[in-house]
Order: sequence, then C-alpha cells, then structure tokens
Amino acid sequence: LICVVLLDIDGILTDGAVYVDSLGKETKRIQFDDIDAIFKLKREGIKIGFITGEDNDFCQYVKTRFNPDFFLVGCKDKLGGFKKLAEKNNLDKETVCYAGDSERDIELLKYVGYSFAPNDV
Repeated sequence: LICVVLLDIDGILTDGAVYVDSLGKETKRIQFDDIDAIFKLKREGIKIGFITGEDNDFCQYVKTRFNPDFFLVGCKDKLGGFKKLAEKNNLDKETVCYAGDSERDIELLKYVGYSFAPNDV
C-alpha cells in the first residue's frame, strides 16, 4: 500500500526543459494532468513530497503551489536525504513511491518500496 509519493521536480514534475523568455528569464512547464494527479492523490489521503537537487525560484513556486507534506531542495544525495526524512517522520520505506529521472535518483529508486522513471530516461 502506497502512503507517500515523492517526486523529483526537473524531468518528473516538469518536462525537463528550461524555457527562456525574451528578457532572459528562465521558466519551466508543468502539465495540467500532473497538477490534477497530485491534488487527486492528496484528496485520497496520500502524502506528497518533492526531493530535488535544485534550489531556485521554481522550487519555491512548487512548494507554494502544492503545499507538500515533505520538501527537500538542494538535495544532491537523494538516498541520504530520504533516510533522514523517513527517520524524522517515521516513514516506512516500503510504503513510499519515488519517481526520479537522473543518475542521482538511482539509489533511492532502488531503496523504496515502489518507484518509477519516465521511459525517456
């Protein structure tokens, strides 16, 4: 039974691209279906969290927009960050689903009870 869904941001919540407007401001894109899915999980009582190696304005937007139960930014060691988070919040790794798309996600993808990665990785 999945009780917690943790997501990387770049490449999982977003399409992995960086868009630059005419003023040089960087932005990213989130699909509406993904937004709806996150809120549906929350309504169903699933705890939501994000673990990302980045720490920027977009990450803060994600925190504000989704009000996640768990939020780790600037986390280069995803497995280590998760273990600390799990200990602090009494999470059972077997009830956690993690989605990641990069090399630094591999250890955590293998560690938790459920995991997935996009097919373009």
